[in-house]
Amino acid sequence: MNEQNQSPADEKTAIDQGRSDRTGPLLMMISSFLIFVITLIAFTPPPIALLLTYGLIVHELGHWITMAVLGMRPKGIYFLPFIGAVTITNPAKTLRDRFLSIIAGPAAGLLSTIPLIALYASGGEGAWARCACVLAALNLFQMIPIFPLDGGQLVQTLFESIRTKEMAKLVVLLTGGLGAIAYSLDLLFPFFAVTAVGTGTLLGRVFRKPPADDVPPLTGSDTFLGLFAYATLAGLLIEITFWGYRTALGPHTGMLS
Repeated sequence: MNEQNQSPADEKTAIDQGRSDRTGPLLMMISSFLIFVITLIAFTPPPIALLLTYGLIVHELGHWITMAVLGMRPKGIYFLPFIGAVTITNPAKTLRDRFLSIIAGPAAGLLSTIPLIALYASGGEGAWARCACVLAALNLFQMIPIFPLDGGQLVQTLFESIRTKEMAKLVVLLTGGLGAIAYSLDLLFPFFAVTAVGTGTLLGRVFRKPPADDVPPLTGSDTFLGLFAYATLAGLLIEITFWGYRTALGPHTGMLS
């Protein structure tokens, strides 16, 4: 009823305010992107700056698109010189939505390597393989279970239902032991996966508060699928990283030879 009693001047003011609310964040995003690119070009060669900008945009778009699909209403992507970028959004309503919105970034980063690998496989130069290696390594770094990296947030979300320190310690001991066994057998991927879970759980208990009582915990199947997705994505990124590294050492080596 209050809207019906508004004068034309009040309506114009409300319209202008709405435009300002939309224009302000957009200008901030554009400004932060320009400052980021200029800073990157100032300290790195233009081809590397272009590669890093491409990888970062795809990574953040993975977050943003997933958040939008899940109804989280993302507010924008802001670029930070020497650091990267961050996607600002409203809190997820469920732990499942939070997990999906976080893992979407590294997953999109993995997809960003496919055109580069395809260019190399079609007879292109080894530089394409090295570019894929760089992007895979950057997204693999994001999978490390340390806050505020994506990996730390993912593992914390998976173990959000662990409310006692005793349970967290048990998980750390078990996964740490499995990690040591995998390392002794020279199995890099299982070592990374199981130790990441244990370390991330410990960090989550130390640095993060338990969830609110009205947030339902993940089901057992959701937790299993989340762990599988985390480990599989990390494994694929590791494989591409080492393949690109081996390819850079000499021609016709690696998984595409």
